[in-house]
Amino acid sequence: MCYTAYDGIHAPRIALTWITLENFKNKYWEWSKPVLISPPHFDNKDACVFPAKVDGQYMVIHRVGYDIDFDLVNTLDFDGNTWLNENRWITVRPGMWDDLKVGLAGTPVLIDE
Repeated sequence: MCYTAYDGIHAPRIALTWITLENFKNKYWEWSKPVLISPPHFDNKDACVFPAKVDGQYMVIHRVGYDIDFDLVNTLDFDGNTWLNENRWITVRPGMWDDLKVGLAGTPVLIDE
């Protein structure tokens, strides 16, 4: 699970945590210790891990500033000193309803099509 970590002072960042499937099914909410995965000093939020690997890598979708970006990573075992990279993907559309910023509302759902 990705979520926005914000201490009220520094720029919002992305945190990653997880729970085992067995614990989830049993409603035993023992989550892993969260780790920050976005670089400091950047407003970074609205994140998720894509529900399927892309070219054998995990795809993390996130918003840096005003646009939706992504990064492909080999592992989700972040060490607290390794950060997501910014790869511009979906940008704002000047003059349209989304000309200020765009962001992810929820994890995409993988469908057959």
